[in-house]
Amino acid sequence: MHWCKWSTLCKPKREGGLGFRDLEAFNRASLANQCWRVYRNPNSLVARVLKDCYFPSCGFLEATKKSSASFVWNSLYWGKDLLSSGLRWRVGNGRDIKVYHDKWVPKPTSFKVLSQPNLGVESSVDKLMLPSGGWNLPLIDSVFNYEDARAIRHIPLGSALVKDVFIWHYDISGCFTVKSGYKVEKDAESIPSSSNNSRLQDWWKSLWKLNIPLKIKIFIWKACFDWIPTMSNLARHGMKVADFCPLCNGVGETTFHALWGCSKLKSARKEWIPSAVQVRSLHSSFFDLILECHSVLNLDDLGLFCTIVWKVWFLRNLVVHKSPNQNISDVVHWCRAFLNDFHSSKEIKQPPPLCLSPVINSWRPPDSDYYKINCDAAINEKGARVGLGVVIRDHSGSVMASCSLPLAACFDAKLAETMAIYRGLIFSRDCGLSRVLESNATVVVKWINEDSHQDSMCGNILADISSLVRCLQVSSISHIPRLANKVAHSLAKYALTVDEDLFWMEDVPLCVRRAVQLEVSS
Repeated sequence: MHWCKWSTLCKPKREGGLGFRDLEAFNRASLANQCWRVYRNPNSLVARVLKDCYFPSCGFLEATKKSSASFVWNSLYWGKDLLSSGLRWRVGNGRDIKVYHDKWVPKPTSFKVLSQPNLGVESSVDKLMLPSGGWNLPLIDSVFNYEDARAIRHIPLGSALVKDVFIWHYDISGCFTVKSGYKVEKDAESIPSSSNNSRLQDWWKSLWKLNIPLKIKIFIWKACFDWIPTMSNLARHGMKVADFCPLCNGVGETTFHALWGCSKLKSARKEWIPSAVQVRSLHSSFFDLILECHSVLNLDDLGLFCTIVWKVWFLRNLVVHKSPNQNISDVVHWCRAFLNDFHSSKEIKQPPPLCLSPVINSWRPPDSDYYKINCDAAINEKGARVGLGVVIRDHSGSVMASCSLPLAACFDAKLAETMAIYRGLIFSRDCGLSRVLESNATVVVKWINEDSHQDSMCGNILADISSLVRCLQVSSISHIPRLANKVAHSLAKYALTVDEDLFWMEDVPLCVRRAVQLEVSS
């Protein structure tokens, strides 16, 4: 890396760099990303070079001093620990995973069961599954403690054809990314000044929400990092300039001095402060000043303060370039008028409303000779239950088959919707009715159509869905609004009230018939 760029990265945060702690976390995440690439591409050149220290059975790189590639490994070893901290098994058929030895339970940070080994020590996870598919819940509840049993219920199971694979737990895609690795590394540092970090985050959020021009926000952002070209900053970066303030001729024009501390700004400070809240006049930096203002001012007064310092810098530059008649004492009055004009212009120049195409908010029947499958999921987090609803209808809107499927699990929304589509395809296969499928899960439908996220926690279910789509020759899987999926949603909610799978041929439960009638009539 070029020296100038590297030196910039190594600077403390307030000087525009990542800071040493951040840079260390970034470097470690980058090295972990290289380890992940070697693991996922075992036939690559780097993986072949490191073949002596690569063990697929453990899923990530291990090094030995005897390895011929130890000189390469020394640079990767630092990132290996970060990668292994979030690497765990995703359960497929369960044959390759040891219940008590391997990391497979979605419980950061150990990912292991903590219960006593009531099964055989070398038992594999497939011993916890039913021959017909799904978890053996009575067995799980009897051999694991409550926390382990609850975590295992969170794991979705598809068909037994999908193999067990390693995934990165801390990203929804299941693949390691530098961003997710950096976050894990920073969280692991457990810096004591977490309250200060929270204060900084609040300030940055407030800055970008201020009702002031964007150019002022950018200027304040630069000033906080000490990036504006004051005389002190120019001298510090090697320019041959006299380090004095062009307004008061005092020595040492820092960012704080130029924007607020200069004696020539006394009239502006005196005019502004009584109208707001008392702010201390002595600060070590401009960033300290802006943080204190953020803590004691409302957003309107904070926006006025930012506009004042921006105007002060503008007038200061005019003095540097020898422009006459600069009235600094009138800066506060000018800024108030400037903001009033800005707010008025925003109210007048509201963009006209967009002419959007009408949204389909009702169910549409399929073409003749086609059947439409609608599925949805409902979640009861307190009861740790998920309800799935599926309905199959023809081109006239008549119900051909429907089902309500309760699951004793606590899935998130995306995983529950994925399971609804999966079970909907299985149900349609058993009924012999399948051509078109609809769901109101935008993200999941996108994953299926793009054949992506195969390494995610629900990647085994997505793989099974792809196989079923090919087998059943489903013509399309599309997204619809929730309002156009009321029958499937009602069936999913009904599933939360029952304890067993329920199926109806050419019918639906009584509580759902009204929804069917409304959709057909509309």
